[in-house]
Amino acid sequence: DSEDAGFYDRLTIRSFGRNVSLDKWSELLQRGLKLLELDSIPPIMNASEVKKLQKLVHERTMELAGKKQIISKFIEVLMELRQRGISLSDRRKIKTLHVASAFSVMHLENHVTLDSLADAIRATAPSTEDDVERVEEAIIRAGLSSYSYRIRQLQTLTAELRNVCRVVAMEGESSVEQATQAITAVVSRAKTLLRASGENPRLKPYARQLEREIARATRILEELAQEHSGSPYTSTFWRRKDEEW
Repeated sequence: DSEDAGFYDRLTIRSFGRNVSLDKWSELLQRGLKLLELDSIPPIMNASEVKKLQKLVHERTMELAGKKQIISKFIEVLMELRQRGISLSDRRKIKTLHVASAFSVMHLENHVTLDSLADAIRATAPSTEDDVERVEEAIIRAGLSSYSYRIRQLQTLTAELRNVCRVVAMEGESSVEQATQAITAVVSRAKTLLRASGENPRLKPYARQLEREIARATRILEELAQEHSGSPYTSTFWRRKDEEW
């Protein structure tokens, strides 16, 4: 609420997660049990290395004062966000630039790029989970990310694959062959897009979303083949699938 807003604003990086979906419960339990076996987690960095990184990030942040293109683009996307009802406090505006420097270091860049600034805005601008999509729209609108087009492709195909499976689930009187062809066609396009996207780490979150939809669609195809080989599928089967979706 409003009394906690000042405290919440100091949580610079925000990440929103949901409970694990039903189809991942088995994996969740297996991994959770495995974690319990660990007596300790071996360190990957020592304190000295962390301080060196902090120093490097700080130095790169200080350089931003002379980076007119970065500052100008940042102001542009702040205005785009404001038009969508998302406002950053003065504190958060400065912190976002600091986070952009950190992303720049993590991606081994020589200086803060527009891509790193876009990464920082995705991490700091949303106040609620509902803001995430609007933040992405503002970034794309401002032309902040060099891979915005590929992001849109991945998001569009993710939504298309999800929707075609839902439509097939709702049209329970259709033939197995028609359902299989509809889903298979989109899955094929999705796999082609994933191959074209390569190993760009900045595309990984969007690629993972598409991979999850591909896996879910593939399971539907497998169940169709096993349970309803050569026959129209029953309303009971699709009612169950619709509940899972």
